[in-house]
Amino acid sequence: MKFLNLILLLLLISCKGQSSENKQNNLKRITQSYIDFKKSIRKFDLENDVILVGANSIDKNSYWLDIVFDNSYTLSGMDYKDLYQIDGLKVIIFKDLDKSQLLEKLFDKIPYENLNKAKYSMTYDLVPFHTELNNKNEILSIKSKYPIKDILPFLKKNKVKFSKDYQE
Repeated sequence: MKFLNLILLLLLISCKGQSSENKQNNLKRITQSYIDFKKSIRKFDLENDVILVGANSIDKNSYWLDIVFDNSYTLSGMDYKDLYQIDGLKVIIFKDLDKSQLLEKLFDKIPYENLNKAKYSMTYDLVPFHTELNNKNEILSIKSKYPIKDILPFLKKNKVKFSKDYQE
């Protein structure tokens, strides 16, 4: 009987780990989809382009994820300690947001480098890929300056999971 209980416990732990991994994989697929979409519009400058990422709670069942593409020559005073990368692009995670710890596992950590290359501080309006997700990391909605109909093929190609409550 103890052996059976041990097997059941191991199965439960295994299923819980796979569920968490699947949720992380969906976040990575979302990020990869936005990168693929941006690549379809223009070529990246791997030396100077940077992705800024953050996530924060909306309520106990949902949160938002913002992904912004920028250039290090427009960054000034950006405060960060760790630098990551995906597809050769540098990534800064806004760790002061309560859900951003989910993002650290998505990217490969790389040595710190100061990306604040702007000579002068400037004000400009960056428009993120603003994605709202449920607690299963399924997409509830997407807001972007780009038409959603142009982004959806990249999300579908990467097998991103959408909530049954998804709203376009």
